[in-house]
Amino acid sequence: MVAALDIAGERYGRLTAVRRVENLGRRTIWLFNCDCGSTKQINLDSVRGGVTRSCGCIRMETTAQRSTKHGHSIDRKPTRTFRAWRHAKSRCLNPRDQKYAIYGGRGITMCERWKRDFREFLKDMGECPPGKTIDRKNPNGHYEPDNCRWATTHEQARTRTDNVLVEYRGETLVLKDFADALGVNYKALHSRVRYRGQSAHDAAMDLLGKEVHP
Repeated sequence: MVAALDIAGERYGRLTAVRRVENLGRRTIWLFNCDCGSTKQINLDSVRGGVTRSCGCIRMETTAQRSTKHGHSIDRKPTRTFRAWRHAKSRCLNPRDQKYAIYGGRGITMCERWKRDFREFLKDMGECPPGKTIDRKNPNGHYEPDNCRWATTHEQARTRTDNVLVEYRGETLVLKDFADALGVNYKALHSRVRYRGQSAHDAAMDLLGKEVHP
């Protein structure tokens, strides 16, 4: 008797084999993890033959990309609105995304409507205004209509999960508001605090050239 083929851990396109499940008639069925975060039972011959390369997300992305014909492409390149949706989805669902650990890796996901269809995302969010990107109002919440907005980098800085709190003139300020109060460049201040290990007051003093008191 020929031993059953064991392909656990092997990759086919976006699919990674997990385990064999119950046959469907004469067809050998395996459970696969897809890079998009979904799992699906698929005919082994279809996968090994190259007919099936994902859980279906490639087809959905292709469909979404076709929607660029209706105002979501510039010289055949996806618009900022489409890219914002695609990148947010990847951060939540694709373990190979560079930012997955701080999004999907800590339980942040995208609502089913948006996940399935870019058009639903567009319906809820509208076009991305110039100078803004997608932002979650609650940084521990999901990508969903009630928790998302288009915001500037300055607006987003005030909702960062790694925000530094600074005592200044009797108030507790986030680092962005502290920078605004002093009139110093926020990015320069943030860089000194985060990467050089300076206190907010010492970093501000270096940038201003004078002492800054709490």
